[in-house]
Amino acid sequence: MLIIDLLSHKIGVLGYGKEGKSLIDLLRQRGYTHEIWVFADQPLDPLPDGLRYMAQEKIQPQALHDRVIVLSPGFPPHHPLRLLLEPNCLTYTTATAVFLTEMRQMGIATIGITASKGKSTLSSLVHKILLQAKIDNLLVGNIGIPALSALESIQQHRPVVVMELSSYQCDLLSAGMGPSCAYLGPIYPEHLNYHGSFEHYKNAKLRILSSQHNADFGFIDCRQPHPYFPELYLGKSLTPTNLPTGLHFHAGYFWDDQERLFSDQECILKGMHNRQNACAALAIAQAFGGTPSDLEEVLQTWPGLPIRLQELGIYRQIRWINDSASTIPQSTLSALQTYQDSHSLQCLIVGGYDRNIDLTDLIHYLTENPYYFILALPSTGWRLVDELQNHRYNPLLLHKVDTVADAVVKASLSMPNGGVCLFSPGAASYNQYQDFYQRGADFEHCVKALSD
Repeated sequence: MLIIDLLSHKIGVLGYGKEGKSLIDLLRQRGYTHEIWVFADQPLDPLPDGLRYMAQEKIQPQALHDRVIVLSPGFPPHHPLRLLLEPNCLTYTTATAVFLTEMRQMGIATIGITASKGKSTLSSLVHKILLQAKIDNLLVGNIGIPALSALESIQQHRPVVVMELSSYQCDLLSAGMGPSCAYLGPIYPEHLNYHGSFEHYKNAKLRILSSQHNADFGFIDCRQPHPYFPELYLGKSLTPTNLPTGLHFHAGYFWDDQERLFSDQECILKGMHNRQNACAALAIAQAFGGTPSDLEEVLQTWPGLPIRLQELGIYRQIRWINDSASTIPQSTLSALQTYQDSHSLQCLIVGGYDRNIDLTDLIHYLTENPYYFILALPSTGWRLVDELQNHRYNPLLLHKVDTVADAVVKASLSMPNGGVCLFSPGAASYNQYQDFYQRGADFEHCVKALSD
């Protein structure tokens, strides 16, 4: 649906987060004067004039029959409000679907990016490569501003739009809604409490491709072997990335097939995984005018995003690394591999909200490299410690702690000769924090308090 279509209907919004607020603000700017119903788990008083909070127990299904519901990606498919609203409303959509439909209506190139890990870094890299190439572009979505908040500016300036998309947002894309250019990155088990199973999660990610038009094009990352080239996608142009026959990183250099492009010697962005992200970002940016020289300039000046292998400095002779954005075991594994060759990494702080994601790969790496002092946070970290004990990891190196503050203090007391302490939870934060940003801020506060 377009904004103009919404203006002629009664509207309800599920969720009053950033996306919901941006949609409501845009409707008001376009002259929508009717009352908008807002559905949420908890009362939202006081709400601005013209909005009414609708408690679930007071919703009459027949009152929804002539109302369009705009769903928030924060409410999973099995949420009671979605189960009530979807079958009873006139129709439903999302802010993401509205935005992408507007982009297609205006003929504005939109790059949609999704992956289980690294999508924020990759989206930022595409954005920065295009800026370096002096190609006007705007970063929106998970990593940027809410997409609909930028709609008026986009209509006026017509930039290339770079849009990071979560599995929640992809899940509600239907045929024809997808971005004109799509990137599908590596897929690992994630958000299983939301999607119900890895199969459903994977299918949600794949919708970034299946929702495109046949005339659209996309990129698929091949660093992770997967059978994601089904016949469904063969009708459109798909370019593989991170293959030896295309853009890839090997032995200290970026390559395009057999052509050596440039060395990573002056690259300040850490990690092999981020060099692979850079290759994928360049492949995308080249479709819009970016060049290898533009990527080289970006990598020499951009250290990466906050709380993603972010160096906090040296406190108590220890160099502290904040990787709070690590929410799956594969991210922790990539972080450990980043520091593997330096032999300075001595301590790992790991763990968080347990979504029962498989820890096999992380356990295998740690048992093959059994010299890390591990401070484990509940509940995933505690499960990891139990598994490592079963694999005869040195019990003197395994410690369960209750909080990030406890972990920081214990690490500082256990490393009298200094070294590197990596905070890479490999798990969500919801058992103790609102999100991984808050968790990362708490870790930084605890570390810097050591100087007091």
